[in-house]
Amino acid sequence: MSETERREQILQAALQVFSKHGYHQASIKTIARAADIKSAALIYHYFHDKKALLKAVIEELSPARDLPVLQPETAQELIDLDPQILLEQVAKRILSLLDDKDMRNFMRLFLSDAARMPDVAELFVDTQQQMLHFLASYFQHHMEQGRLREHDPQVAARAFIGMLLVYLMAQLVFTPLADTFPNRDAYVKEITGIYLDGLRSTP
Repeated sequence: MSETERREQILQAALQVFSKHGYHQASIKTIARAADIKSAALIYHYFHDKKALLKAVIEELSPARDLPVLQPETAQELIDLDPQILLEQVAKRILSLLDDKDMRNFMRLFLSDAARMPDVAELFVDTQQQMLHFLASYFQHHMEQGRLREHDPQVAARAFIGMLLVYLMAQLVFTPLADTFPNRDAYVKEITGIYLDGLRSTP
């Protein structure tokens, strides 16, 4: 097995163990067993410590990692895309995190750990800031083009992400509420339409 394959094997095992036990209850030994590695010390050849391993899981295994808006080389190409199209694409990709069982369990446990453990929450800050920065820049650009009315783009970016978090929380934490939501595609289309109706520039 190549080093690249072994590293991927460790990441997949770590995702499963973090999903089942949470970050602080998961041990390197448990992850090694899940990866079918005889010596837990081998994991330290690939990752400095457990926190570095969790960071790699977040950065490399999350479906959100492929979001074009998070890629510097493609984000600028999207700046003129119609708001309805772009926001629907962003929303669908973020909510696609729910499609993977391990990722869904991982997010649920992360929400619990992050509330109590700031060091875990900090691992997600970079991705959140990149997303908010792109959306704020995008809204600012469309204001300057006269497509959107004057508003605070920083607030607008946070408001849009907030509507997605409500859906995620219902599916992951407040599960009795999940049945009160429309299906995902309908929800995305509706919130995007309502949101843009409030931001579009009137003729």
